Order: sequence, then C-alpha cells, then structure tokens
Amino acid sequence: MRKLIILVSIIALTALVCGCCSVCNFSKSINTGMSKKTYTLDGYTFEGVEVGLNEGNVLKYTVNSNGPSVDIYIVDEDNYKLLQANSEEWDYIYYDYAEPSVSGEFTAYEDGTYYFVIDNYNDETAIVSTDLSW
Repeated sequence: MRKLIILVSIIALTALVCGCCSVCNFSKSINTGMSKKTYTLDGYTFEGVEVGLNEGNVLKYTVNSNGPSVDIYIVDEDNYKLLQANSEEWDYIYYDYAEPSVSGEFTAYEDGTYYFVIDNYNDETAIVSTDLSW
C-alpha cells in the first residue's frame, strides 16, 4: 500500500509540474538564460547579445545608460548580419530606447535566434549596463 501511495504521489507531482500530461510539449526545448553586462560604447557603435527563443518565450530587459540615450533593437539573424556590415537595408522587429534607463519585454513570434542590440547613435561615449533574462 505504501508503494502505491508513493507511486500515485510521483504521478501527481509530475502532472502538476507539466500542468497536465496531455498538454506537455516535450518536442520544444526550453530556452532560458540571463545576461548581465556593462558596455563602453563609443559614439556610433553598437553591441549585440545573441538570444535563442522559442515562439512565445519572453525576453525581459533593463538597460541603463550613464551618458547619452541609446536605442534598443531586437533583430533576427539576417538583419543582424546586415547591421554588422553597415548596410542601410537592415530592419528591426522591436524598438525601444533608454533615456537614461528603460525596462521592457519582447515575446518571440517564432522559434529562432534573435539579437538584442544596444546602439549608441550619439557622438559621446555611453557606459551602458544591461540585465536580460529569457
């Protein structure tokens, strides 16, 4: 009888963790991570952080600049390559700015590699700290 209670308890806890066995989706990996960094961005330079997200995953961020305002973009892999190549043809998925700080979140619309870009579009140096979690 004791073994049966333990077995039922294990099954119940497993179902609780999954929400319900019928809705567990083990085919998708769970992408979680965090990044806390401080960047010194000279004028007209940017930094990007690679973030792997599944559809519906949320990237939360806080950015602080102790200098000029900075732009924040989320771009896909193709547009990040264009941005790195100084192309004027790149586009962003999401935009925000830190003046001098901002917090927000982005929900991925599909599985993929995204880049969280901090862009110092000024001619002054900016010291920028980022706190990202996904």
